[in-house]
This record gives sequence, C-alpha cells and structure tokens, in this order.
Amino acid sequence: MQDLNYHFATVEEHLALPESEETWDKLALSLARLKSLSDNGAAEFPSEFTLLIRGVARPLINCLNSERSKLSGVSLELFASLSQSLQSSFAPLIPVFMPTLLSQCMRSNKVFSARGKACVIEIIGSTRLPGIITYVLNSVKDKSPIMRLAAAEAALACLNACDPEELVKGVRQGEIETIIKATIQDANGDIRKTSRKIFEAYTILNPDRIDT
Repeated sequence: MQDLNYHFATVEEHLALPESEETWDKLALSLARLKSLSDNGAAEFPSEFTLLIRGVARPLINCLNSERSKLSGVSLELFASLSQSLQSSFAPLIPVFMPTLLSQCMRSNKVFSARGKACVIEIIGSTRLPGIITYVLNSVKDKSPIMRLAAAEAALACLNACDPEELVKGVRQGEIETIIKATIQDANGDIRKTSRKIFEAYTILNPDRIDT
C-alpha cells in the first residue's frame, strides 16, 4: 500500500497541470503510469485504489474530454484497464465517470466515438455491474441518434453480461422495460433493431413479464 501511495503521488501532481501544448504529453504519461499501476497489482487494494482514482476525477474527466486524440485515447485505455483489474470493485467509479464515458460515444470525430463505445462495452463486460443500466437509461433519451444507438448497444451488453437475477427485480426490471419502450419506437432503424435484440434477451431472462 505504501508503494501505491508513493507512485500515485507523482501521478497526481502531474495530472493537476492544465492541458496545453507544453503539458499534454506529461498528462498522457501520467495516465499511462496510472494504467501501469492498474495492470500491476494496485487492484489488490480496491478500496484504497478507487478512492485515489476518485480523488483525481476532475483531471481524468478533462483528459477524457480532450480534443487531443492521444490524450483521450490513453484515458479510455486507463478506464478499460481499471475495469479489467477491479471488476465488480469498479462500482464506486460508476457514478463519477460513467456519464462522461457514455458521452464519448457521441463525439463528432468517428474515431473518438468508436473508441468511447468500445470502452463502455469493455467496462460492462469486465465489471458486470447492473448499476450501469441507470446511466444507460438516461442516454437512450438523448437528442443524438449516435448516443441513443450507443446506449441501446450498451443496454444489450448489460443484459448479456450481468447477473440475470439482478436484472429481473426491482429498479433494474423497470429500467430495462423503459429502455425497451423508448428504443423500440425510435425513428432510427438501427436503434429499433438493437431494441428487438434487447427484448429477445429480456424474454429469456424474465419470461413471466412479457405478457404484461
């Protein structure tokens, strides 16, 4: 744990730098170092590591939103790594970062948006956290069809990855059914097609609800 705090201190100092032509490469290097910590054992202290990550939330979000391809790309690689190493212990990071991660899916640059969607799908598959559905639900109502499609695909990934018992009770059940109702009537054909896949997956998980 002492080693983790020692290495994190240097990273935290560099992440505090404002992004500019002179500093963005230092920021990218700091993100790469964080990823190295994630890849090499920091997740053995999940509570402490997630607390440290939350402590640098603002600079990490700024890096995710950067217009510099390398900086935003390394940021997404970091979060994919965090999800793989922390798995379900990634949960404390969901409310802090998931809205920003989902917003990457509708960036105007197609490379940026494709990387953002791939990262979200990776996080869903690695963490299997049903709580992600809450944030997906908010995004299926977005004005952008690109965002709505990415959200529908993320919802389908949740149904395929998360514990079925967690998806068919209480709040989650209602959220999934709301997603289906919203997407099946969408003007975009790809979204409606994905919605049908969500419905098919849901019928398998919760056949008793279909008639209702």
